[in-house]
Amino acid sequence: MIVSADMISNLNQAFLLLQQHQQDKIKQGEKILLRLRDNVSYPIVLFEYMQTHNEQQGLRAAIELKLWCKQYANMDELHIQYLQESVMLLKKNLIMVYVKAPQSISIQLRESLLYLIQKEYPLNWMEFINEVGQALLIPEFTYKILKLVRKFTNKYSYLGRSDPLYLEINQTCDGLHNPLIQLAILQTQRPDFKNLHQLLKIFYNLNYQDLHPAFEENIQQWMEFLKYVLTIQGFQQSEIFKSKGAALQCVLLYTTRYKEDFKDIVNMFCQEIWAICASDQKMIGNEKITSNALKYFKALVNSKDMTQFFQSNVPLLMQHLIIPYISIGKNEADLFQSEPSSFIELYFDYGIMDHIKTTAADLYKSIVKFFRPQVEQYLIEKISQFYSVSQDIHSEMVIISMLIEGSITSFSAKDGIIEFGFNSDIPSQFYEITIKKKLEIAYNFILQADGSIGQFQPIMLALYCRYIHFFKYLIPKQDLIVIALVISKFQIIGHQTLQEVAQLTLTSILNMKQDPISYLNRDLYFNSQSCINISNELQQMFADVYQAINLEPSQQALKLARTLISLLQNQLFVAINPIIELLKLLLTKLKQNYEFEQAKNVFELFSNLIEQAILTKSPAIADQIQRDMLEQLDEMLRENKGDVACFILQIYALLNEIQTNASPYYQGLFKSILDPINWDTSNQSIFPAYIAFFTYWFKKNPVPPEIQQVLRALAQSNLQSYTLLSQLLIRVNQQWIPLILSVIFEQYLLLNSGQAAKLKVNNLSQKLINKEILLIISEIANRYQADTLFRFMNQFQPQLLEKFLYQEVQVVEFISARYERTVILKFLTTLMFKEFAKISQQTWDLIFVAVVNNFYTKKKNPLAHVQNIQERDEAQQSGFFALHPVDTELRRSKFLHHDEEPYFKDEFKKFLAQNPQRVAQLGVSNLLDESRQIYLSQMVK
Repeated sequence: MIVSADMISNLNQAFLLLQQHQQDKIKQGEKILLRLRDNVSYPIVLFEYMQTHNEQQGLRAAIELKLWCKQYANMDELHIQYLQESVMLLKKNLIMVYVKAPQSISIQLRESLLYLIQKEYPLNWMEFINEVGQALLIPEFTYKILKLVRKFTNKYSYLGRSDPLYLEINQTCDGLHNPLIQLAILQTQRPDFKNLHQLLKIFYNLNYQDLHPAFEENIQQWMEFLKYVLTIQGFQQSEIFKSKGAALQCVLLYTTRYKEDFKDIVNMFCQEIWAICASDQKMIGNEKITSNALKYFKALVNSKDMTQFFQSNVPLLMQHLIIPYISIGKNEADLFQSEPSSFIELYFDYGIMDHIKTTAADLYKSIVKFFRPQVEQYLIEKISQFYSVSQDIHSEMVIISMLIEGSITSFSAKDGIIEFGFNSDIPSQFYEITIKKKLEIAYNFILQADGSIGQFQPIMLALYCRYIHFFKYLIPKQDLIVIALVISKFQIIGHQTLQEVAQLTLTSILNMKQDPISYLNRDLYFNSQSCINISNELQQMFADVYQAINLEPSQQALKLARTLISLLQNQLFVAINPIIELLKLLLTKLKQNYEFEQAKNVFELFSNLIEQAILTKSPAIADQIQRDMLEQLDEMLRENKGDVACFILQIYALLNEIQTNASPYYQGLFKSILDPINWDTSNQSIFPAYIAFFTYWFKKNPVPPEIQQVLRALAQSNLQSYTLLSQLLIRVNQQWIPLILSVIFEQYLLLNSGQAAKLKVNNLSQKLINKEILLIISEIANRYQADTLFRFMNQFQPQLLEKFLYQEVQVVEFISARYERTVILKFLTTLMFKEFAKISQQTWDLIFVAVVNNFYTKKKNPLAHVQNIQERDEAQQSGFFALHPVDTELRRSKFLHHDEEPYFKDEFKKFLAQNPQRVAQLGVSNLLDESRQIYLSQMVK
């Protein structure tokens, strides 16, 4: 390809203009470059210019060439075919120019090569890898070639498996293995640590996806090379340190991916890696070496060949690999001082602060699992040494951390350890001898010194709380309430993080379960009956949290207050006046600075207080709350900041539950809610709160005719709220059933008539409206019998229920939400096995298949079963949050038990026994596949 002198001259002129820092000159230069870029010879012009001009001008050409190669890498085949001659010349000459060019230019040329490799290699550049292999063994070119190879092979260590990727990896290994192993041998004789590090990274990349035959055949040589690197003395030079880290990463790769094939070879590294870990030399930035060493030993801890090593070295493993990383360090201390919520979330609950601490904890748990006697012996000796030599804070922190982390065997341990990694007597005795006594000393300091904690550091007290939190099921019940009183005083010493840690610990103690192992027994350790004897202690705790909330109403404080209210019940009402003043203060702060999570906790506290008035039948308390707070609540309701209106309407609903007569205020509020303007689509986030208010209002007041307009508005704006209101009206009186059915089926028939565009329902889909209809008709049938449902639906349109079920019953397969599933499957079970005469055989078959599929999916693939409710959940992202007492009333029907599967099984058995002729016509083998037939058979048995 001929490059004309004019093109070189134009390029030179363009570069000169671009350097003059004048806007008009720069634009002229850009115009010249734009014209040149349209020429197919442009990359060759740049290539020639770069080689024939000085370094500064050549660098500009190299940058332009890099940008052109980047553009080329993204071109389609139509454009590429016109550039083949230029690209061929580049591929033929670029590598040698790259290795010989000055450093500034070679950096740009390396990027150009990477873009060409991305586009051309391996299919269109077969000779590339051989040329690279040849240049690799030329000493003055070695480093630049290694950098290039490392760059383009990095993707091998993170891309997913694919045939094109494997083709490229195999071709790269075929062409580079021999030069690489020769280079490795040379490195053991005359090490160049700069090259050594790059070589090790390439070895890792080439072995990451799979083991190429060339590496497998020479595995012994490669392992000896890695062993040599690990035994190089000195951490002074950065490149030596980096090389050791890269070698350890390669060993870890073989340990985790190819352990079974090469376990003898992998195990031989143990002493070398151990020597690195046991070295007293420290260097900033050695976390990667430490992390890989921890992972290496964790991968081998269950190896039979390594049993003797671990048995003999447990104390040293603890000293060098566990203790330095498992206890509280600088990061935890910094968070403790400045970020309470982060400290609790990252450290208190899970002990997770950074990657290396997590890795150390994982190794420690593995050692405890496979070498429990040795770990127990080490802990006993460590504790004895702590008692006899010096009870320093660091040793105490280490012991506490080791006892907690070693005992945790499951994720659920965050709620308290019930299954221990080692003998539970060890943490139990440490509690008795150390933790208990020191907490008592701290308590006395606080009482005597007006909130001072003496020689105790706040972070140490937080660590004691963490110990109590995890080992609370080991502590005698009579001790727990005393310890809780001690911890309660930590709320008032003026340290924010310790205050929140104490509140979290108290909440976990007071919410302990009688039987923590059983999922069925949810009774609390401190229930309302047992709390009669400890009411004084609970009141002291409430006084402490009351004081803390007045100073700083944290989320942990509000959660603790809610727990104490539930336990104290009406005993708390002797202090109702200060509690009301506290609620006023909280609402005032919320009004000044609204934050959803804080609002949720404040109103949960408010609703818990009213709930206790309801449960203890104390209307006078509810009247006082309403009298003292109604003005403030009404003001906040009118402002409607954030989700406040949703919360306040639910508070009003609870107050109406306990009142005997509706006040004029609530009557006026109810009338205003019925206004059609409130049921516009823009207000749908508050619809559930309106309905919550209706739920309690309709218990004592008649349903007005205006509710018809509300129903019609909901059918066009929010189907979930329509269903919620329909369920409420169905429970109130069956007179509303015809209206409910007519409104929703009008929507359904319109949707199926091809006029869906006329519908205004947000997030509407065929599946969604079908499920809402099915839920409504199931609610009617379960409450008033199937005859009532058929009668009302036939009034609207003959055979409507039969037609609907025949066409839409498949939606049952995707129903997962607990309440919906129970209501719908119970109705369909009753229909199939008790009321089967009302439907055709074809419809019966479809219902049967849909119900069995639902049971089968839930049993065999629970994750898929859960995913089936995504559409409803996404459609219902309204921002509404139901307060706990209100949630109980709205969502849990008292007559409903979640026993749809046993009910199906029992009714199906009766059906089989009582209807032999009908059973003979079933043809289950034609309805269900083999796996579902087997499942059904096992279920019935």
